[in-house]
Amino acid sequence: VDALVDRIIFATDRDDLVAATHALDRVLLWNYYVVPQFYRAVIWLAYWNKFGMPEKQPTYRGADIDSWWIDPAKEKVLAAKYKGLN
Repeated sequence: VDALVDRIIFATDRDDLVAATHALDRVLLWNYYVVPQFYRAVIWLAYWNKFGMPEKQPTYRGADIDSWWIDPAKEKVLAAKYKGLN
């Protein structure tokens, strides 16, 4: 991984940059990486505030996103806010 990052940083032309970036992408996608000795008891998620969620979440899962649904009222508010930004 470090060698591929170096190839990306020091690429001399676009073709070399693209080839090195694709190679790094393949390596990162097809391997499983962990940070040893690191643990966090919470799960951080970023999501658009358009979902309804059950009042009570199961304790055996950090974030049960399979139980979320799109709340039409929240989605409408979010769409109006987003439209105002453009």
